[in-house]
Amino acid sequence: SAAVGSLLRPLLKQAANHGYSNVDFDFYLSVAAHEGLESTHAVQLLQFLADVSVRDALLGRAASVPLLVVVDRFLRHEPLILDYLEVFTERALARLLPEAGGKEASPVAATLVLETLAKLLRVHHSIIDRLSPAIQSAAEAYHKARGREHPGLAALGLSAT
Repeated sequence: SAAVGSLLRPLLKQAANHGYSNVDFDFYLSVAAHEGLESTHAVQLLQFLADVSVRDALLGRAASVPLLVVVDRFLRHEPLILDYLEVFTERALARLLPEAGGKEASPVAATLVLETLAKLLRVHHSIIDRLSPAIQSAAEAYHKARGREHPGLAALGLSAT
């Protein structure tokens, strides 16, 4: 309903501007499961939770729980969810590739990205179909830059190298 969306928008803005705590993710989980959550607001919640999942070493795993609920609930009837996940995956995987100076993502940053992607890949086969090309492309780019497989990407089971 509109009430869920009107409540969610300012809370996401506040969290983005002023931070969040582990208790907030219990609330986000309740919102993700709420029958009144509309797809427009689900996409906004998805964007926020996905970003936290791959960027916050302390609370990234907590954010992944409501993230998976949103994806599972809305994936089949909201094409924007899959579109967003594809873009998100490409951006998240770019963090794993070595920079021009050869520096790689920290082990914590790499783990957050890989764990989030592994969880998403297990939600529904359409996610695998859509995200596999980006994962394979990242694996190939890593192999080209380093001359070896990225162990985390190889563990996802989708790399073509």
